[in-house]
Amino acid sequence: MNFKLVETDKERHLVQKLYHDCLVLESNMQIQESGIINMYPQLEDRYNSDVIFVKEEDKIVGTISISKDIHLGAPADKYFPNEMTQIRKNNNKICNVWRICTHPEYRSRNSLIKKLLKQAIQIIIKKDYEEIVIAVNPDNGFFYKRVLNFTEIARTAQMPNELISAGVILMRAPLKELPEYWKKDVSYF
Repeated sequence: MNFKLVETDKERHLVQKLYHDCLVLESNMQIQESGIINMYPQLEDRYNSDVIFVKEEDKIVGTISISKDIHLGAPADKYFPNEMTQIRKNNNKICNVWRICTHPEYRSRNSLIKKLLKQAIQIIIKKDYEEIVIAVNPDNGFFYKRVLNFTEIARTAQMPNELISAGVILMRAPLKELPEYWKKDVSYF
């Protein structure tokens, strides 16, 4: 497996396609005519977001995105604006980890998600972020709580979005509270 940061429009398109296909497969979204999903176009550049993807042979099999909290907001603002405003009152440098998905054939490989998260945390450390927020499917919340010490902040039964029908929970973790294992420098690039 080859881990890489998105550098080209073609790579970004393939990541958006994987995300679309995963949401459709999980019955959380209707098939889009474009075959991709680009929910946060303002964050789809290398200045505001780092997008990691995993390629095996010629197929993208996993992705994770890290976006800085900018004046336009973060992905979590779309679903939890009041909670994000409260989190910002700490004056910490915040990032939003999002678009975490793996190709269906790689879902049973829990280690791929862990490797994506570990690589994302390395970027978070290098960019001096102090706090991580994440909005995830409630079915996955226990994993983030148990493995990464994330705390649930809020929950909604359904995303207020015309495309996605899944529920979502907002979680946060100060970087200093992550288990030391996750902070060790390991690069898959």
